[in-house]
Amino acid sequence: TALATALVHSGFKSNSFMFLGFLPKKESELLRSIGKMKQISKIEKETVFIFYESPQRINKTLDLLDQNVPSTEVVIARELTKKFEEIVRGSPNELKKRGYKGEITVILRL
Repeated sequence: TALATALVHSGFKSNSFMFLGFLPKKESELLRSIGKMKQISKIEKETVFIFYESPQRINKTLDLLDQNVPSTEVVIARELTKKFEEIVRGSPNELKKRGYKGEITVILRL
């Protein structure tokens, strides 16, 4: 699956991770999900969060991450195991400046 491949490529410790599927579309619910991730990471500091995102919503999600957890480490894995596979790393601010196509898996360490 994309989540396992993305986790391996991320370089993050994989002792503890949480797969969230697709995050909510509504901004208020997405902000609530980010808040829950922040709470969990305070208790389980090594937890890595993995979720799928669409190319149409990725920049909005990165913008909200930049506003709420700007120091988070982000890995975007795109088109895994396909011809145009791409792995990019950086802060939400750095990564929201790019354009993304295809299937996207996001890995966060808050």
